[in-house]
Amino acid sequence: MNRTKNRKIIQQHLDKLKRPKESVKYCVVRISRLKKQLKDLETELKESKDKILQEEIYIEKLQKQLTHESNCKRKVTSLLKKHPELDLDDESSDDWGGTYLWLYCGGLFDESNEENDPYYDEHYMDDWEECLKRCETYIKLLQETREVA
Repeated sequence: MNRTKNRKIIQQHLDKLKRPKESVKYCVVRISRLKKQLKDLETELKESKDKILQEEIYIEKLQKQLTHESNCKRKVTSLLKKHPELDLDDESSDDWGGTYLWLYCGGLFDESNEENDPYYDEHYMDDWEECLKRCETYIKLLQETREVA
């Protein structure tokens, strides 16, 4: 065995290993960085999906509220046509962004007995659902009055 020759061959092979070893180190560092980026992206993805879900739930809730309010308004309008004793003053404004309603029952209550009105001095409402409930109360009172007469 030629020691010098073997040492030279060993050194050549050690030299050949330098580049792949550096490549391995570089790859390990890069993989570690990419894993962190992937983890960060997965977190961002989850947060974005959660935000989308929250917004969709909120939008759905608002749409249901709008539909419900529209249905109540339609019912009130129908009841007002059937019961001319009811008087609705609608001062709602899209410019101001609100519903402003006053409901009276002139067929039952006037200045002489206004204290008997279940909504005496509380005729203001800010939504159609409440207006519908009050219409129904007044209509029930109207029907009871007709039955007694």
